[in-house]
Amino acid sequence: MLFNNSKGKLAYIFFFTTLFLLTSCASLPPSKTPSLKLQLLDEYIIPADSQLENTVIGGLSGIQQNNNAYYLISDDPKTPRIYKTHLFTSVKQIDSLSFNEVILLDKNNPLLSKTFLDTEDLIIHPTNNEFIIVSEGSIDNKKNPSIIKFNEKGKFVSKYKISSHFTVNSTSRPRNNGVFEAITVSTDKKGFWVANELPLKADGPKPKLYQTKSPVRFTYYDFENTKPQQQFSYPLGRIKKIPNIPFSLNGLTSIMALAKNRFLVLERAFSAGKGKKSHRVVIYEYVLLHNTNTLEKESLRKLRKQHVEKNLVLDLDDIRDQLPSKSIDNLEGFCYGPTLENGNKTLLLIADNNFNSFMPQLNQLLWFEIIKK
Repeated sequence: MLFNNSKGKLAYIFFFTTLFLLTSCASLPPSKTPSLKLQLLDEYIIPADSQLENTVIGGLSGIQQNNNAYYLISDDPKTPRIYKTHLFTSVKQIDSLSFNEVILLDKNNPLLSKTFLDTEDLIIHPTNNEFIIVSEGSIDNKKNPSIIKFNEKGKFVSKYKISSHFTVNSTSRPRNNGVFEAITVSTDKKGFWVANELPLKADGPKPKLYQTKSPVRFTYYDFENTKPQQQFSYPLGRIKKIPNIPFSLNGLTSIMALAKNRFLVLERAFSAGKGKKSHRVVIYEYVLLHNTNTLEKESLRKLRKQHVEKNLVLDLDDIRDQLPSKSIDNLEGFCYGPTLENGNKTLLLIADNNFNSFMPQLNQLLWFEIIKK
């Protein structure tokens, strides 16, 4: 709905503010103090229109570190690829990010003939250096999401079996561009977790300007078993910025296992028509105190209240003015960065610029110090 005068806009704001207050702030998990905080160190912008080996550097949706190199995955379905890079830092600042190699993923393998590679995130196997990537597929075109293993050269190795909830013909009804978005190695290094970006239609609505019950699913796999082993739910937050143009969304874009029952979670929202302030990116610590295994549940709408904590670590709007760009872009991936001289770990966040298809965007890299409380 469009409003052409200030009274209409005020009515619009009043309506959603009232609705928010009336609808279940109490449904959110309790907020407590997280076990860590993030201190901004630096911002680095990959130059616009950068290319390597006849590919445009963009669509950077996931990042992982391995043996002093950083691997960035692009979500370009025409040429799915991973960039091998090296990061150079000094005195808590980023000097440069060097793009050294393009690893083309073997999408033409006959065993992938029915697979649509919309590659969103990756991990590196802790012992054999194979890549495991998650793809959203194309639900509207009847192409299932997938979890695929490739070797160091990008050659297809094998596929993991996905839970029936996420298939195109499922009664749980996955959303297009809302399936597998994130993957992380478990802290015991025996397996990994994947997470979907948006709720399945059977699980709940997409997040709105007022609080809704909008759960996504974290699914666990053993490295040595192709079938999913367990699963739990995670509640997405509401959209807080009222769009100037009637389009907005919020979804999960990255996860990191911190301990057996503790995760760092990246939520990215977008409210159209707000320019540099269109994106809102928030990092939470999610703690499982007791959570139902949802692997066999076709719907989460009637799931009993879970015993969890979802604690705010950082709302990146709070550090926007500290950035040279004054912009929080479409941040979709994170991983550990270089360890500092004081022994503290760091966190790197990477933005997907969507190849500037919709609006001017940045290949943005942010660097934070992780400070334990």
